Amino acid sequence: MIVKLVFVGAVWVVGLLIDNITEPRFRKLAPAQGEKASEAFILIQKKHLALEVIGTLLFYIIFGAWSASLIHGSVIHLWC
Repeated sequence: MIVKLVFVGAVWVVGLLIDNITEPRFRKLAPAQGEKASEAFILIQKKHLALEVIGTLLFYIIFGAWSASLIHGSVIHLWC
């Protein structure tokens, strides 16, 4: 149960990081149409993508474990 809560908390924290840190910087540093992307924009774009991938993987881990617990009828084997 504790592992499940840790994963859910991690997804929540990653979501907050994306919404409150990377997305505003991403928009602020976005080049105008026709301009070349700056180094800072490319860096924040990579960080944003990495956080999105981490959040998605955490979600799939949680969903897969939850699905497996429904199939096997026991949460104990998955979270303890």
